[in-house]
Amino acid sequence: VSAKATIFQPAKGVMQSGRGKVKNWRLEFDLAAARGVEPLMGWTSATDMHQEVAINFPSCKSAI
Repeated sequence: VSAKATIFQPAKGVMQSGRGKVKNWRLEFDLAAARGVEPLMGWTSATDMHQEVAINFPSCKSAI
């Protein structure tokens, strides 16, 4: 199974004024399958567990 991933630098939040954790790079897997709605409770579910993974790296080179 092949999966696509995106490596990016996350933007800081609107309530964040400091510079901490801004230089990190993040790897996230792209959505491979559509999410479904559970009929009884209305929860959103997914069958692809790759989209639950987010890994932080100190540099772009180490993320690759």
